[in-house]
This record gives sequence, C-alpha cells and structure tokens, in this order.
Amino acid sequence: MAQNIILVFVHLYFLEQLHVYLNQNTCLIFVLFFPQSNEVPNSSLCEHEGLKRSVRFLKDEGLELDTLITDRHRQNNKWIKENLDGTNHFYDIWHVAKGTGKKLDALAKVKDCDIVGKWKQSITNHMYWSAGCTPDNNADMIVAKWESVIQHVQNIHTNHQNALFQSCLHDPLEDDEREIKWLNPSIIYYAYSN
Repeated sequence: MAQNIILVFVHLYFLEQLHVYLNQNTCLIFVLFFPQSNEVPNSSLCEHEGLKRSVRFLKDEGLELDTLITDRHRQNNKWIKENLDGTNHFYDIWHVAKGTGKKLDALAKVKDCDIVGKWKQSITNHMYWSAGCTPDNNADMIVAKWESVIQHVQNIHTNHQNALFQSCLHDPLEDDEREIKWLNPSIIYYAYSN
C-alpha cells in the first residue's frame, strides 16, 4: 500500500507546537537540513538551501513527496512551483496567523480603528479553529469558516454569505457577556479598501 509522504519544513522551535493528524496511509517526515551560514552566500539563504537539501535527501531515498508544509518564504515558494510539480504545498498556520496579526496591529493604529486591536486574539484564534477543526482538511470549508469571522465580529451570526458555512456554531451571545464591542461595518470596509 502506497503511503503519502508529508514533509514539514519548519524551524525547530515550532515543532513542539505542531499537531498533525495522520491516518494509517500517511508517513510524516521531519527532515531538517539547516546549513551553516558559511556554506551559503548569506544567512538569509540558509532556510532555502535547507529545503533543497531536505527534498534532495527524500528523492535520494526513493521517496515521493506528496505534501510540503513551509512558512511563506518567497524564495521557497518560487522554487517549489518550479521544481515540485504535483506536490501539495501548504503554509503552516502559525506563520499565516502571525502575518494576519501584524496586519491587524497596523489597522488598529489607524484613527478610529483601535478596537481592532482588541479583536486580534479572537480573530487569530478563529483562523486556527478554521484550519484545525475542519474534517478532511476540506479547503473550501476552511475558507468558508475563515470568511465567517467578518460577520461574527459585526454581531452577525446567521445568514453568512458562503453557503458552506452559513452560521456561527457558538451559542447565542448576550451583549452584556461581551468584553469587546462589536466592529462597525465602516472599519471592515476600511480594512478591505486599503
């Protein structure tokens, strides 16, 4: 029986935070070849060279890579598109959530948008929930759940636009239970127009 090979290429300190659910036909491999900075022209190329060495190692061992999980390093993305045709490439959620958090921090600094900063943790938690609590990693459902956060933060919990996920799953919320005020639609519009 053929196994799916998944290469998780992340920094060592992220491994303890990584939770991967596997089935019996999946082989998860952590390959971490990180060259010394004196082996490459500059230190920023260490990660890229490490990825190339890791993939080469798997190929030399006769293993076919099915899925690759990396951060959003642009040089790696380009190399993967050019050299790993047919390999599923995903970004690790920690880096995506970190990038989203930075964008929320920037928006919170805009005049009259400071309330967004109070929503940052809830929004990034929602991202983790969308990706981590979706059976079979159904990409369309993950996107539908993620998009629902726009309505949720405005106190709209039913009749969401995406047919795959039309309402929040939480119990009804009472206004006096909320520590954070709901977002005004004008803030949402500002965020998307800039």
